[in-house]
Amino acid sequence: MTAREQWYGCYDDGWKGLIVDEAFSHPAKAARGLIYRIVAEGLRRGWWHPGTLVLDPFGGIGTTGIACSAHRLPSLLVELEPKFKALAEQNFALHEKDWLVTGRPLPRILQGDSRNLSALVAEALGGAVTSPPYVSGGHHADQTGAWNTNPIM
Repeated sequence: MTAREQWYGCYDDGWKGLIVDEAFSHPAKAARGLIYRIVAEGLRRGWWHPGTLVLDPFGGIGTTGIACSAHRLPSLLVELEPKFKALAEQNFALHEKDWLVTGRPLPRILQGDSRNLSALVAEALGGAVTSPPYVSGGHHADQTGAWNTNPIM
C-alpha cells in the first residue's frame, strides 16, 4: 500500500499583478500555488520532460500557460469562450517580454470546443492539465442535454 501524499500551501499565493484585473471575473481560475505545483510535480514524476508540449483543454484565462512557461514548458490551451481567450492573451502579454528575454516558451491559446479537440489540435502532446469536472459522476451534458460519448483523440 502506498502512502497518500498531502500538499499544503497550494492556495496561499494569489494572481494579483500576474493577470489583468478583468481576469479575476473568471469563475474557476486555477489556484496559483496549485497549478504551479501540478506542473512542477509533472516534471518531477516524469509525466513530461523539458520541451514537452502540455495541453489544457479548458484554458480559461491562461493560468496553466503561465505556470508552464515559468517551468520552461511549452503549452497549448483551448478555451470555448472568446471573452476568456482574450483575457488569457492579455495575461500572456503581461509576461511576454520576460519570457522572451529568459528564453521561456510563449503559451498559445486557441478558441474552440474541446469536445472537438482532435480537430483543433494537430500536434502531438506529451501531457495534459485540466480542472476536474464540477458535477458528480464526472460527466457533462452538452448544451442540448445530449451526452458526448465520442473520444477526443
